[in-house]
Amino acid sequence: MINKITFLLILSMIISCSDKKENINNQSTSKENVQIDTLSSINKINTLSHTNETDTLSNNNDNSEVGYNIMENESIGKLKYGLSLLEVIELYGKPSEETKSVLWSGDGEYHQTIKYIDDGIELDVIGDPGTQKKINMITITNPSELKTLKNIGIGSDYINVKNAYKDQISTDFSNDKSIVVGSIYGGLIFTLKNNKVESIFIGSAAE
Repeated sequence: MINKITFLLILSMIISCSDKKENINNQSTSKENVQIDTLSSINKINTLSHTNETDTLSNNNDNSEVGYNIMENESIGKLKYGLSLLEVIELYGKPSEETKSVLWSGDGEYHQTIKYIDDGIELDVIGDPGTQKKINMITITNPSELKTLKNIGIGSDYINVKNAYKDQISTDFSNDKSIVVGSIYGGLIFTLKNNKVESIFIGSAAE
């Protein structure tokens, strides 16, 4: 009788231990599944993040090429990038002010500033002393009445500038005080005051 009772107790203990072990295994499996699910979610997030970053980079338009084309083809009146200093003098006569040629270390070119104050024109011309010089940058301010190819001049409205150059404006560098058409590395820059164009620049504002 005792042996039978002892046997039943041992059997009961074995079954109990087996159930506990199964529960532990189930809990372990459950934890592993949670960890796998968590890692899977993290990987998905990382993948999406990387994909979004790649898309953002690929959609980030570089306006440099557009800017160079604008710089070379745009004009303000008859003034344009690359026009020779002799041609400028034929148009406007002798400059009212001019500086000496100075070598810039940034581009290795000799630069000279030419001003026609009564016409609101300031030009940066480049070329070695004694050689043919040409326009490198153009800036016009009041009282200039010159216009761009899209009929924008001093005093033009902010909205008119945006409408005229809407497909070529650099959103990275433009705001309510200046509109960059193309790029700061080459193109058009309209400086504004009270929503009106105060100055117009053609050239490269940065290297």
